[in-house]
Amino acid sequence: SLAAAMTGLAPLDGRPALVPIPLAPARLKARGYNQSAELARSLARRRGLQVRDCLRRTRETTTQTALTPEEREANLRGAFVAAHPPASVVLVDDVFTTGATLVAAARALLAGGAKQVSAVTFGRAELPLAAVSRSV
Repeated sequence: SLAAAMTGLAPLDGRPALVPIPLAPARLKARGYNQSAELARSLARRRGLQVRDCLRRTRETTTQTALTPEEREANLRGAFVAAHPPASVVLVDDVFTTGATLVAAARALLAGGAKQVSAVTFGRAELPLAAVSRSV
């Protein structure tokens, strides 16, 4: 499984809570599931950890696929809010592209009271050359 591949790589020492990156309600309804939540639950079962849904989207955001790194950051600014996060958190997401999603989520968790935020993703995507050249 995908979670099995992530288990050895995840920063899971000290028994942090796993927090999946939430989808916007419309995207969740269209897709029918949150792949980050599925990964977090599977990872939690393998490592005996808790999954905490203490992070939510505050608004719908444009899909990130065609955006430059700067546009991604602007798109996600203020898009998350955290309610009573645990002190130690590992964010779980499916794919890391520019890191904008993880940074925005981590900022919300820290603002909500988390003391330490790490992240684990299943994959690492490369930006298309056009997006890189536009952002330079």
